[in-house]
Amino acid sequence: MRELRTIQRAAEETELSPNTLRIYEKLGLLSPMRDSAGRRLYSAADVTDAKKIAKQRLASRGSGLSSTRTAT
Repeated sequence: MRELRTIQRAAEETELSPNTLRIYEKLGLLSPMRDSAGRRLYSAADVTDAKKIAKQRLASRGSGLSSTRTAT
């Protein structure tokens, strides 16, 4: 079974805040799984994607997240 991470653990691994991960999800950039209680569970692929999104965002500073959505 693949390892899933809580939002806190995913935030630590990506060096992003939990709120940033929630924003990425709200914008449709990430789609973490949910457990039966509704808590977000992030896969290794989700963590990798979040890192890529953050890197793109830094590279295109000033463009905002809306341009990142079309780039992924």
